[in-house]
Amino acid sequence: MHRIDSLPALLEPDIAEQVIDAYWRADGETPGSYTIDLGRMLVLIAHQIGVDGDKIDRLRDIYFRLSEYQTRSLTEKNLAVIRQVLTTSVWSAVVRLPFQLMQEADAVAERSPVKAAVLAELAVAIRILTMVPVRIANLASIEIERNLIRPGGHGDPYWLVFPDYEVKNRQPLERPLDHKSSELIKHFIHRYRPTLLRRQAHRWLFPGMHGGHKNPRTLAEQITKTIAKRVGLTITPHQFRHAAAAIILKHHRGNYELVRLILGHKSVQTTIRFYVGLDSMFATEQFGELVLKHVGELLDADEETR
Repeated sequence: MHRIDSLPALLEPDIAEQVIDAYWRADGETPGSYTIDLGRMLVLIAHQIGVDGDKIDRLRDIYFRLSEYQTRSLTEKNLAVIRQVLTTSVWSAVVRLPFQLMQEADAVAERSPVKAAVLAELAVAIRILTMVPVRIANLASIEIERNLIRPGGHGDPYWLVFPDYEVKNRQPLERPLDHKSSELIKHFIHRYRPTLLRRQAHRWLFPGMHGGHKNPRTLAEQITKTIAKRVGLTITPHQFRHAAAAIILKHHRGNYELVRLILGHKSVQTTIRFYVGLDSMFATEQFGELVLKHVGELLDADEETR
């Protein structure tokens, strides 16, 4: 191993990889939490001191390799959201909400154009999350004709496309949107987006105040507040991903590969570590159904012998 006599030397990807590998070997078959945290810290420090972008990318790849082994589980807050989504009609209300918001926008557009534009913007953002639960950073930074495209031409549905370098886990994302989502987006772009542009010239789907795209935190807060007020469910944009996983696993028991594809996880092992606890919930439900079926069969048999 090369001699490490400075912080920049440690941040050289070849050296950093040797250091990480040494700690990993000491940990055993899988890296320990200290080794994983070390990989994350190297990336953060590299950003802080302005290390060359290519080197940061390599350090990030090292950390992503480590993070696949990180133990993950759903928090109680996330589980509370999942219970509401699975056991009440609240999710149906969330799915209907974008169209209700757009109708309200159309109704007030003449007298309150800015209010209408914001309502329409939230309608589109929420619809995208229900159909393609992307991370908030990607949602806020959608750029028309780069991330939002129509491969088949003007009359065809939109696609969401993000290259690997724009996605947190370096997995490229390509998702076709359904016809209703595409019509909602088209309506927003042509009628309401010009109001939010404020005479600026750019291609962000959700324009910000000063020329860039809308701040992800601002968009996330607006989405959460709107859904809580209109539906009664407190859900963050990131929790849409958990809701999607729970809905899939409820109807397709054990199909973690489908969850992985929808959420864009790099490895199915990552998906399993996140959501394996949901199997217990669904197993209990399934067992209850079997018990009730068995009891019903016994009762029917008793009736026949009388």
